[in-house]
Amino acid sequence: FRNAVKEIAQQRGYLATFMPKIDYDQSGSGVHLHHSLWRDGKNVFSDGGKLSDVGRWYLGGLQHHMAELTLFGTPTPNGYKRRVPYSFCPQNATWGHDNRTVALRVIEGGDNAVRIEQRDGSADANPYLIMAAQIAAGLHGIEHRMEPGPATDTDAYAVTDAPLLPRNVPEAVEALRKSDLARKVFGDLLVAVTAGIAMHEHEYCTLRVSDIERDRYLEVF
Repeated sequence: FRNAVKEIAQQRGYLATFMPKIDYDQSGSGVHLHHSLWRDGKNVFSDGGKLSDVGRWYLGGLQHHMAELTLFGTPTPNGYKRRVPYSFCPQNATWGHDNRTVALRVIEGGDNAVRIEQRDGSADANPYLIMAAQIAAGLHGIEHRMEPGPATDTDAYAVTDAPLLPRNVPEAVEALRKSDLARKVFGDLLVAVTAGIAMHEHEYCTLRVSDIERDRYLEVF
């Protein structure tokens, strides 16, 4: 999809980008995935238009494993610059009902509409890895009947007692390397390669001198 968009734009003289954060004053580009589980034409997440027990366990798995699987959804240093308050990007592993400040938004209504939206991924994510990671987390939650924490139906950016999500690549790499679920689902090799590529990008960006640094310090010191 990204390649198709970029090629079509180029043919018309435009540049399309999925870079997560191109400017400090803009929210950035994210990947919000909507989850529901169906069996025999029925939405298993729905119980009379409300989130069912199965849906709640799936939600618990997403919440429990969110931090350790962050790198699959936000693989480059630029993506973490989205993680500022009121940017439509969550900072902690919260969930709530139709709340766009949380990481996991539960949508209820008709039976077909009940679903869970995970909102922390950035637009540079590999779609196959981010989907696989989130589905694995949710299914692990069902398998072990994981209960989510209390709902946050107020401003999640003001919550101080919720588990924080990684704020940068090193934190995300450390969490991934400690993840038993990631190693079980993806294998040691893919975990090592994903972590290694991310750290290479982090070191590349950290060592380079940016125009912002020149503008800020060149004449000051």
